[in-house]
Amino acid sequence: MPSEFKRYLVLSFNADLILPIYSIFLPLLAYTLRANVFEIGLVGGAANAVYCFMPFFMGRFSDRRSVRKFFVASSFVVLSVVSISYIFVLNPITLIVARVFEGIGWAMLWPAVEAVVRDSASDAKKALSVFNLTWSGAAAIGPLVGSALIFLTTIRDMFIVTSVIMIATLILNLVSLLMKREDPVMIAPTPQQIEMILSRDPKNRFGTVFFLSSMTLAAISTGVLYTFLPAYAKSIDISVLLVGVATFMFGFARFLTYVLTVREKFRSILLARQNRAKNVVISLVILSLSSLLVLIHNSSGIIYVVSYGIAGASYSVVYAVSQTVMIAEAHPEKVGRSAGMFESSIGVGQSLGPIVGGAISNGSLSTPFIFPSVSLVVFLLALPAITRRKG
Repeated sequence: MPSEFKRYLVLSFNADLILPIYSIFLPLLAYTLRANVFEIGLVGGAANAVYCFMPFFMGRFSDRRSVRKFFVASSFVVLSVVSISYIFVLNPITLIVARVFEGIGWAMLWPAVEAVVRDSASDAKKALSVFNLTWSGAAAIGPLVGSALIFLTTIRDMFIVTSVIMIATLILNLVSLLMKREDPVMIAPTPQQIEMILSRDPKNRFGTVFFLSSMTLAAISTGVLYTFLPAYAKSIDISVLLVGVATFMFGFARFLTYVLTVREKFRSILLARQNRAKNVVISLVILSLSSLLVLIHNSSGIIYVVSYGIAGASYSVVYAVSQTVMIAEAHPEKVGRSAGMFESSIGVGQSLGPIVGGAISNGSLSTPFIFPSVSLVVFLLALPAITRRKG
């Protein structure tokens, strides 16, 4: 395994340890700052509002290796500064503005990292499976770490810890950049990559538009589930620790699915061309409907843990299949821009979910959980038109 690939796995682990903490507990911070439901939705969606389009533009430049390294280093500078600002923020409006800059940081990071990972091995699908395994493991731990820190200290003290992790990751990246020895990135197409490109079925109806739309719908669900659960739980006197357990279950189920994708047999079944569309549509239906389980009041909290576990497994299937189409099978000279399009589709969904969910809430913290199911109906109605578009 190339040393550069290992370094990017470490950076990805640290980044995704922090990312879910921001996604889950910044809306809770907004709630403690007396934000209304719409403002909570804006806090949840502000970073992703930028993430709707920035990864696409950043990805176009990420096809150049030197630019990738610059984007990764710069992203951790931005994210470190933003993380420090969360310690001192005093009102929801300032928090929303800070989240916009956070979105810029993530937009610089992920397309560049995915492009490096994809080009670092001859088997792009396996490399991305290992990458997914790494970041999803961190993302599963993040909510538990965040909820435990809040339970033991305060929500602002938690952001001191995230700032230290971000700064340490920045230093690690800068030290690595100063080292002379670098493993070559495999820009030239390998025989396996050429075979994938040539084997594409030009009559396949399930092309780029379908998988980008699917990823957007999946991200709508996760945006709602992450943004509104902490405030919703607090409003019905559910412990913050239960919020951590439920969101951990989402990450853990996602992690287990990615563990399976590392195995060639499971990966070949999941990603087989004849199975892709079916796997994605079934997973989208399960994912979108799982958010409705949150509306069932349950003092023990078991229903929340179960619903988030179902959502995590379903999301990981949509993510893995769409990532394969958009990145693993991308033309070698267009990996960066394909990764940017993929990440932008996530940004669209994760901004629409919280913002529209908050806008239609009419002051209720339970209403936003209906929005993923409404989006599913729109997606299914539009599916015939989407599948007529060729990739």
